[in-house]
Amino acid sequence: MTSQYLVLYGMDPSGPLRHELKSLMGPAFSPGPLPCEAGPFTPEEATAALSRLKAATGYLGPFGGIMRFQPALEAVLPLPHEEAESIALKAAQEQLLLEDPKHADRGSFSWHWVGSFELTRCWAFLLYDGPNIPPGLAVVVDKHSHESIVWRYIDVAIALEKAGFDVTPAQGHTLRAAGSWRPPSRQPYED
Repeated sequence: MTSQYLVLYGMDPSGPLRHELKSLMGPAFSPGPLPCEAGPFTPEEATAALSRLKAATGYLGPFGGIMRFQPALEAVLPLPHEEAESIALKAAQEQLLLEDPKHADRGSFSWHWVGSFELTRCWAFLLYDGPNIPPGLAVVVDKHSHESIVWRYIDVAIALEKAGFDVTPAQGHTLRAAGSWRPPSRQPYED
């Protein structure tokens, strides 16, 4: 029997859905743009829990999210950086086209990478558009499902900082256009 883990990416689950998630995840319930997980669950427990979650009304947050049962980390196949980057870039471009169709007229994607950040269940990418409000956007790519979520830059940057990553754009270096090079991969701070 393969154990399953409930993996949640969601900023602010609401209503009965929030209550069910808190009940199932216990102290592991920590909503945000980066995943929290609870388990293990037997396949029968996972099926029953999924039925409860689907029946609960509410949403995962104002920007959507992902809620899935996944295998243990050891059973998740690696997601190479290049593939995760390609998924992130495509999601960012699609988001920009949704927000402003004029981006299609430019024919190029002019945002810049701040960095890529590898976590146990996902890759996180920060893209920078200059000293604007907002300064850019972020894309989180789940390693197991290869699903991507476009989040606000500030939400992911703060979550990454709390996880021990340096999210400061490289000082004195020109940020390169996204899609034209590999973003710097960052590791958590060492204490």
